[in-house]
Amino acid sequence: MVGSDNTPPGLNPKKAAYMASDLEKNAKYWGLPIKMPEEFFKLMSSNANLKAQRFLVALEHENPDYLRPAARELWYRMWSRDEPIHEIQNIKEVCDKLKIPNSDKLISEINSPKVKDLLKKNTEEALAYEAFGAPWIVLKREGEEDACFFGGDRFPILCNELGIEFQGPLKSKI
Repeated sequence: MVGSDNTPPGLNPKKAAYMASDLEKNAKYWGLPIKMPEEFFKLMSSNANLKAQRFLVALEHENPDYLRPAARELWYRMWSRDEPIHEIQNIKEVCDKLKIPNSDKLISEINSPKVKDLLKKNTEEALAYEAFGAPWIVLKREGEEDACFFGGDRFPILCNELGIEFQGPLKSKI
């Protein structure tokens, strides 16, 4: 948030109130068990998830097949089960659940200069696209200017840009 000059929702009461109700609507729409973590504003106003971010960076470079499942499990821990993700023990629990090979090595790399530099590089790349939150999606097409999208509610617009029909979660229920 610092690099983008964005303010955390907890510092803007209207943004915080909207975010809580918006999460409920999104949970219903997507059919996902989403709930605001009890200490969300405290977590977002600190570097509490930095170890988890670094772990995912290390995982992407050492064992990329586990990146998506690990990211998903960290998401569910935080956004569905209100379980912590900010301590090494929490990351070990994710590794154990997913049976990630060489997890001790991956976890030991969390504080390595290599992983720190890779995360910094990823962050700088996002800021170069003027990212200010997540999800931030960059559509890259050969011969065309990159297009940026912020928020999960932009998937229909992203699909439109790609020339495909958005198959949202409610299509199958109609």
